[in-house]
Amino acid sequence: AGTFEALRVAVDFTLALEVQMGDVTLPTTLTSSGSTWFVEGVGWVKSVSSGTLFDQPIEDTLVLDAFSLP
Repeated sequence: AGTFEALRVAVDFTLALEVQMGDVTLPTTLTSSGSTWFVEGVGWVKSVSSGTLFDQPIEDTLVLDAFSLP
């Protein structure tokens, strides 16, 4: 589709959680670092993030694969 000028928004966060299952409470921490790109006239076009949850690595990439003008 070509090359576009985009605005990149970077986010880093840590979230302390308690997950309750019946009588058991599991404390954990979610950490994440990521970036999201926006293109004028289109909006969101891509997000990339990575982090940990329950001490397990998590990674995610979402990419806009189609766009049409109204």
